[in-house]
Amino acid sequence: YKNRLAVIASKEYEEEKTYIRLYDISDRADPELIEEFNQQGCFFSSRLVGSRIILLSQYYFNPDCKKSEITYDTVAPHVGQNGVSKAIGAHMITVIPPEDENYSSSNIVMTTVDLEDANPEFISSAVIGSGSDIYCTNENLYIISHLNRYEEIDGSVEKFRSVTQINRFSIKDGVIEHKASGEVSGRTLNQFSFDERKGYLRIATTDNSSSAEQQNIITVLDMNLKEVAKIGGIAPGETIQSVRYIGDYGYVVTFLQTDPLFVIDFK
Repeated sequence: YKNRLAVIASKEYEEEKTYIRLYDISDRADPELIEEFNQQGCFFSSRLVGSRIILLSQYYFNPDCKKSEITYDTVAPHVGQNGVSKAIGAHMITVIPPEDENYSSSNIVMTTVDLEDANPEFISSAVIGSGSDIYCTNENLYIISHLNRYEEIDGSVEKFRSVTQINRFSIKDGVIEHKASGEVSGRTLNQFSFDERKGYLRIATTDNSSSAEQQNIITVLDMNLKEVAKIGGIAPGETIQSVRYIGDYGYVVTFLQTDPLFVIDFK
């Protein structure tokens, strides 16, 4: 970005950490290290929004100490700058309702750094939970999780429902703040399955729940992640291979033996 170079790296031996190393490359032949930011966890994803880097890592809490010795400092993920680290403040950690008994041991750590700042500093937050993918716009960061909800009948699992859980975070002024949670039927393919436009989030999913034939679905949510429109039953028995959104239209390719193209009019 201009005369700044940001290098992202992970260290997975001893303690898992992810780094942003920020260099001044005004002299391309002699890069100068300006700052180093670090956070606990393995690299999950990153985005550059304007001049701000957003870095996400997945941190799993697995203490060796006894329960009686556990403190906030030993449980909360740590972030730092130039080798000095500290626990993220409790007011910057969001708790999402758990889906399984191991859920509470997983954190997504999120840090933003503005490359325009002469003396860049970091802003960090975390969410207790896990993620499968992210989608990011100029104003919002969406963390995506793919889940199967199981239904027990007479003590055994008879059915499951495939869902995509979505959590929206505002990224205004570099502060990542949880705003809404929701879910849609089926699973998304990748970040291109999502598109935010005019206050709505458009999502394409393939639903392979056990209760019905596999189908593809287009769902539209508002910014509170509540459903406002939906088209189901697209290409039964097939799977989404690619999705693109251009203006008021969405383009979905599915596959079984041929590659049909569906055009969705969102107007």
